[in-house]
Amino acid sequence: SSPVCVVLIDLQLDFYTRIPDVKAAFPDLPHNITQLAAFAREHDIEVVHVRAHYDSDSCAWWELYHDNRPHMRALNDGRGQVVSIEPESFAAERPGEAVIVKHNFDGYAIPSHPSDTIIIVIIDHSLGALVQFLGTNLEEYLRSRGAKVLLIGGLVTSCCVLLTTVGAFFRGFRPIVIDDCCGDRTHERHAAALDTYNYVMKRVLLADVLAKSKAELAAL
Repeated sequence: SSPVCVVLIDLQLDFYTRIPDVKAAFPDLPHNITQLAAFAREHDIEVVHVRAHYDSDSCAWWELYHDNRPHMRALNDGRGQVVSIEPESFAAERPGEAVIVKHNFDGYAIPSHPSDTIIIVIIDHSLGALVQFLGTNLEEYLRSRGAKVLLIGGLVTSCCVLLTTVGAFFRGFRPIVIDDCCGDRTHERHAAALDTYNYVMKRVLLADVLAKSKAELAAL
């Protein structure tokens, strides 16, 4: 267990490679996430991956989102109707790292039934072996690991990163958003989200994190 944990949110093909605006606006994101994950693993800081899976079967809000919100359809033009949990290669989990699958924009939202949220612990990719803990949510998992300070990066800033960060704050965690480890469709959207809700988070740059020890990060 550790008081510090890295939480990587929705670093998936559907939110970076398949949304050209995000990839164009934040071209350094792959390098920065790679650096952050390597630093965490080297310093024995747990990395937890939160990934979205959206489809009509698992999301009660699906019809409203796609049929009654023209601006939402415009934002997602060109992307498939089903959001896959397939990660970007630069954000793939390592053996032993937890992957939490969510069906909403807030990683802390309580599942509507026990199988809504799954933690998958990767045992051995070569064997394809998985251990699944049904009905375990992000809050429960982080508390079981002794986490208090969350170093947050991911996509997109103005949606799932923001809502999961707010969720962490109201559950008593200390969320620290790493500014240059997040991305959105524009820099303006990214900055507006973080500026508007700066009272629920601490904001740092990746360089600030890399310059600190694990003990110093725990004291943030």
